[in-house]
Amino acid sequence: MNNSSLFRIGGAAAILGVLLMFGSESLPVLLGIGTLLMAVFYFALDRYIGSSALGLAAVGSALVGTVGLFFTGVTPSTIFNVFMVLAYMLPALLAGLAVRGTPGFPRILPILGIVGGALGIVNAIINIAAGGDWTKIANPTMKMLSNLTYYPGALLVAVWLVWASVVLLRAKAAPQQQPA
Repeated sequence: MNNSSLFRIGGAAAILGVLLMFGSESLPVLLGIGTLLMAVFYFALDRYIGSSALGLAAVGSALVGTVGLFFTGVTPSTIFNVFMVLAYMLPALLAGLAVRGTPGFPRILPILGIVGGALGIVNAIINIAAGGDWTKIANPTMKMLSNLTYYPGALLVAVWLVWASVVLLRAKAAPQQQPA
């Protein structure tokens, strides 16, 4: 498989992963499949930027979080928050840091991943501090903080994923060196 095929597969995987995550409201197993597809996206993105430690950490985080989500399910709890951060928010933060300054990426794109991932991590900390179940937060201030960090964070990460996948879908592979 050449690099341009990997980039296209990774770009399509992110878009499909975002769609499956939205579909997980009706069929919970789609959450794990969607985050697994995002791990494929992060792998392709890492290859696109030339394999960095932050890119590989994003791939590893997405894989560990996905495996955890398959075992814990989608019931809101402390462990679900941890695995969701590992699968969805932390990879966006790490990959955003990895692609910063990479030619071919708009300057604002990595910032979307970094800010969205950071907001998601803060959201998980708030949810865990409030008991782990964001559907039953009794303290109104904690509930407000949870909502103020979740909605912008999730939206920024979704925009990051779709926009970065479009960059990958349009990417051309570096010319292959011909054998002598």
